[in-house]
Amino acid sequence: MVFYMYDQFNAIVKAAYFNFLPFFSQTHEQPSAQGITPTTAEGTQKQRAMDCDNSGGGYYMEQPTSVNTVGLTLYDNPVGQLYWIIEKFVISIEFAGYFPALDNPPTLADDIRLIGKYFES
Repeated sequence: MVFYMYDQFNAIVKAAYFNFLPFFSQTHEQPSAQGITPTTAEGTQKQRAMDCDNSGGGYYMEQPTSVNTVGLTLYDNPVGQLYWIIEKFVISIEFAGYFPALDNPPTLADDIRLIGKYFES
């Protein structure tokens, strides 16, 4: 729907901001047929959004089958949510060497365990 609106009103609307709301075309050929060429960054973001669409809801499919033992007044286990948020953060952002621990998975795992211990206490 958003892509259709873009196609119909792109001469009228000069700017729009969609926070992580990619507007996919109905077919993969449609953008190139209309002369739309995404940049490398846009292509990467599109692929990440599609990956999130295809596999990003696994946490919510898995957790309703688990027993909630921590924080009965919370929606879910906060430690599980923390790990899930960190995983999605690492998957969706390129760090380009800004966070050395992310280049070393064992160090990253240790950091996540320490954060988890903080929330468990």
